[in-house]
Amino acid sequence: MADTEKYSAELWEDGTILVREGQEERLRLPLFDEFDNTEIYSRGDARPTMFVTENNRILVVGFGIGYLYFIRLPEGKMIKRMKLFPEVSYEDDSYLNIDVQDYYFLGPRLDFSRDGKYAVIRVRGEYDPQSGTGDFSPVFIRSFFLMDMETLEIVFSDDYSDIPDNGFLNLGVVAFSPDSRFLVTAAFGYTLKVFDLEQKRQVYCCGGVEWIPYSGAIDHRELAVFLDARTFVFVGKGDMEKERPGDIVKVQRQPDGSWATVQRIATVPLIKTCYSRRIQKDTIFDIEYEPERQELICYYDSGKNLKDALSYKV
Repeated sequence: MADTEKYSAELWEDGTILVREGQEERLRLPLFDEFDNTEIYSRGDARPTMFVTENNRILVVGFGIGYLYFIRLPEGKMIKRMKLFPEVSYEDDSYLNIDVQDYYFLGPRLDFSRDGKYAVIRVRGEYDPQSGTGDFSPVFIRSFFLMDMETLEIVFSDDYSDIPDNGFLNLGVVAFSPDSRFLVTAAFGYTLKVFDLEQKRQVYCCGGVEWIPYSGAIDHRELAVFLDARTFVFVGKGDMEKERPGDIVKVQRQPDGSWATVQRIATVPLIKTCYSRRIQKDTIFDIEYEPERQELICYYDSGKNLKDALSYKV
C-alpha cells in the first residue's frame, strides 16, 4: 500500500485494536492476549493511547506505565512490543506495589520530529491536586525516551535525576528543531535542557520554564518552540510570590557551537486563577510560531475558562 493511504484505529473495551482503511475494516488485533484478563484496560491507572506515524506506516498503541505495541499497517502485522520500565508489570499484581504517588490515568505519549525520524516517548496522565502528598516525582513521569523510528530502537533517554525534585518534576515540554538535530525538554517550573541528537548528549540548560497549575501539572504543553534550526524560544518562569510574570526568552546556537540566551522578547500576561483554594499565577498555556509572518502566538487563559491570544514579532 502507498504511504499516502489513510488509516484510523480504535481500541475496544475488550482490548481489541480495530484498524480501518477509509471505511473498510483492515485488521483486528488483540492487545491483551498475553494477559489473564482485560481488567487493566478499565483500570483508572492505565490509560490506552494510540498514535499513527505521519506516513501512515506504523500504528503505536500504548497503555499504562510504558507498555507499547507497534503495528505495521500495510501488512497488518504486530512488529514490536516493548515496555519502557522493566520493573512495571501488568501481567501480575506487582504493579500494585509501585508507588506512583498521586498520578493516575497514566499512558504513553509520542511526539514526532518534523521529518518523522525520531519520536520522544513519555508517560503522561493526571495528578490529584487535592492529595497534597506528592513527596517526589516517580521516574515514570520525569523521563523521556528517544526512539529512532526506522529501527524502532531507543537511542537515548534522560530521567532528570540531576534536577532537585520537590514532587512536581513532570516532563511536560518537548520541542524538536526543524532539522531533527536538537531536542528541547523541560519540566514545568524547572530547568530546560537542550540535547544534541547526533552526539546523544546534553549540550545546554537554562530556565526555569513557566509553572503550570496543579490541575495541568502533567499535561503536555507547548511552552517551547523552534524558530529555525538554531533558535528557539520558551516561556520563562515568573515569581509567583512576588506576582512577577515570566518572560518569553530567545535562545540561540552561537558560531562556536555553544548555546546562549540572547534576548527577552516580552513579558507574558499575568493572569490570576484560583484552584484548590490557592491563587496560582497562570500565564501562557501554549505557544506556536507562524514563520510566514515571523510571529509568535501565545495562548493564555483570560479568565472564566476563556482562552485568548497575543502575538509578538520574533
